[in-house]
Amino acid sequence: MIQRILTAEIEQQLHQACMDLEPAKSFIVYPGNDRYRISERLEAIPLRDLAIELRSGSLA
Repeated sequence: MIQRILTAEIEQQLHQACMDLEPAKSFIVYPGNDRYRISERLEAIPLRDLAIELRSGSLA
């Protein structure tokens, strides 16, 4: 089972940063193996998967 990785304080700060910056996508990078959506624009992604996507240019 996937555990919740955000504390309330970090979640609030991240939410505020996203409101200020308005990114198209936001990620929480973590050392796990599963990729999953946290909210409409926020996704938890394993470091390995992020590296693959950055290398392929699919996040551009």
